Formats: sequence, structure tokens, C-alpha cells
Amino acid sequence: MSIIAKLKKNELKLVAAEIGLTVPRDAKRVDLKRLIEESEMFKEDYELVKTVIEQVLKEVKTQESQQSGQIELERLKLKRVKAELELARFRTSANNSETSLNGGETEASIDVLIKSVRALAIKVPMQNNEILPIIDKCSSFLKLQRILTWCVRFKENTRNPLQITTGSLTVTELSTALFCLVRNVQSVYFLKEIWCIERGQQLPDSSNLLTFSPFLDERKILCVGGRLRHSNLSTEQNILC
Repeated sequence: MSIIAKLKKNELKLVAAEIGLTVPRDAKRVDLKRLIEESEMFKEDYELVKTVIEQVLKEVKTQESQQSGQIELERLKLKRVKAELELARFRTSANNSETSLNGGETEASIDVLIKSVRALAIKVPMQNNEILPIIDKCSSFLKLQRILTWCVRFKENTRNPLQITTGSLTVTELSTALFCLVRNVQSVYFLKEIWCIERGQQLPDSSNLLTFSPFLDERKILCVGGRLRHSNLSTEQNILC
């Protein structure tokens, strides 16, 4: 059985786009499956297509995990708001009470609600981010950067077969690979901080980056903020690693 037989329609579309195929807007699942199987890349380099499929499935799983985490976050927010409203109602009722006979019972009820609200402190949904395995296999950073650059070029050439890049690696390509590497490492060690900054929230007091006033630049890379943000230092020198 072909490896693409188990893929869903949206996954087939992503795979087709990744290997440089033009996907018809109204294509059905069976059409997408046939389009991929009849492509030259599928026939000539099956292992490459298999690698692309594995990468697509991984990305789809990550997106689904992020969506699930966002839904859970919104549910916790709603639950917390309800608890706070209930707490406010109890306090108002206690303040308007004309007798203190049930004061102990009212205070106990309020204490229970306060504990409930505190227990609903919203946590950042965690992702199963991992450091790229190749990082631990390279003894030199420059070697790691060059290997990653070749991988990025291969991916871009696969996406754009009509505009294939050849020859020596360029400075731009090396920089692009470096930023990919930095984003990967930061997403593992600074996931909570990135999550808060993306949503405009304050960093938790426990964060080791709090004193650096970090921000995300246009490449989604975590950089040092504060006065350094307005200094003459290059963006690369401001990156948090």
C-alpha cells in the first residue's frame, strides 16, 4: 500500500505543494493522491517524498496541538471569570447582610471560592518541542550551520523546481539557516516567554528573561529589549541565546 493512501485531503495538499506540484482548487482527495503518485519526484525519488510526508504530518500534528491548547486556554479563562463573578456575588451578599449569625458560614464560602479562583490560574499550554537532533551530532558550530544551510537550500529547491539555486552557499542562506537554528533552540528553552510575548501578556515573575525586556522581532526571534533595543548594536547581537 502506498504511503500516501492514509493521508487526509489537507495533508495531501500540503505534500503536493511541498514537492512543487500545482494543486487544482477543486481537487478531490483521489485527484490529489493520483497527482502525487504520477509526479516525477514520486517515481524517481520515493524516499524524498516519504521524508516530505513525515515532515508534513509532524507540522499538522503540531498545529493541532497548538489549536487544542488555545481552546483549553479559552475554556480555563471562561471558568475563571465565572468563579470570579460568583466570588463577587458572595462578597456583595455578605456586605449587604443585616445579621452576622451566619458570618462564619459566609466567610467560609468566600474562602472556598477564593481558593477555587486561585486554583484556576491559567497555565501556558506546553508543546513537545525538541532540539534538532543534528545539533548534538556536530562538533563545530560552523559545520552545523553549513549542514543546516544545505538542508534549507534543498527544501527551497524542492518547493521551487523552476528556480533551483546552485553553487556555493551565500551569506543570505547561511544567515537564514542560523535564524532557523536560533528559533528552534529558543522555542525549546523560552517557550513560555515566547507564548506570553505573542499574546501581549506580561512575563511571569519566575522568568529568567524578565530583566532583559525581551521582544520578538519580525523573524519571530527573541531579542534583548530595553535600552539595547535602541542602541547601535546589530539585531544579531541582540538575540537571546
